[in-house]
Amino acid sequence: MRTWKRLFSCLLAGAMALSLAACGGNDSGATDGQTQEQAAPPADTGADTAAPETSGEETTAESGNVLVAYYSATGNTENIANYIAQATGGDLFEITPAEPYTSDDLNWSDENSRVSREYADESLRDVELTTTEVENWDSYDTVFIGYPIWWGIAAWPVDGFVEAN
Repeated sequence: MRTWKRLFSCLLAGAMALSLAACGGNDSGATDGQTQEQAAPPADTGADTAAPETSGEETTAESGNVLVAYYSATGNTENIANYIAQATGGDLFEITPAEPYTSDDLNWSDENSRVSREYADESLRDVELTTTEVENWDSYDTVFIGYPIWWGIAAWPVDGFVEAN
């Protein structure tokens, strides 16, 4: 039974990684004088889409206690997190910045936007969160952490959550 749990967890992790990788294309939109990394926008910047329905099978027995922690700037990562939580029977935990990002803050093509300033100055990336405490943290066997990719790395609000847990 333990082997089944590990296999299921690995398959879910692989599916999540493939889903996130599919969001990042090779066309960076870089202009003359910009590297691909400099021109890469935050990836979580589209219209919300509904999460696919699952077959309704209860998978908690196979995967143990599951937590799906996520940060979503525009709702896309939240949809995937909801889907994973539903598929695994897991609990959700939203990573929430104390000062939420607005659409203007997320405008990666504006060098004066919040994410652009934070990208340019790493000292600004220490984003305060409303909370990092997950109730019953020690009871979880598997923790999925979902987030958008900003300039090739995890969106910085996730850093504080990971460090605290």
